[in-house]
Amino acid sequence: MIRAALLLHLCTAADPYYERGLAAARAADLARAKASFTEAGETASALQALATLYLIDGDVAKAVAARRKAKTIDPQALPPLAVLFRDGDACGGLGDVYWSGAFLLKKLDETNVSDDVAFEGHLQLSTVLEDSGALVEASEHVRRASLLKPDDARLRFRSALLVPA
Repeated sequence: MIRAALLLHLCTAADPYYERGLAAARAADLARAKASFTEAGETASALQALATLYLIDGDVAKAVAARRKAKTIDPQALPPLAVLFRDGDACGGLGDVYWSGAFLLKKLDETNVSDDVAFEGHLQLSTVLEDSGALVEASEHVRRASLLKPDDARLRFRSALLVPA
């Protein structure tokens, strides 16, 4: 089992699409990263990376589904974009977003994507994304949070503070 996981990891690491996805993520080029990880195929690492990118896009259901599929393939696989940040790569200012996204995905997965957790996640990601300069993505998370709890006072406060994209 360990040998199979090691071989899967070595094959994933040598995949040129996967490596391009990592390079794009380091450069904060989200669209190119997503395209490259998609081309890399359904490996645990590529799916973990896609889960983070789907979450940044605001597609919680797709993000959780990708994470679950990755964990089915390799329960020990770490989210590669969060690992970049952990290892000191700022990823064009999005490293903290990748890091926070990994923890939020775990929580969403473990709570079966409850509305309360999704709402809190959207608020958290909107803040981290705005702080990182990703205003379009931050605005999308505020919009999605407002669909879940339109009358929440924190959301009104967050919406008032968010710089328009």
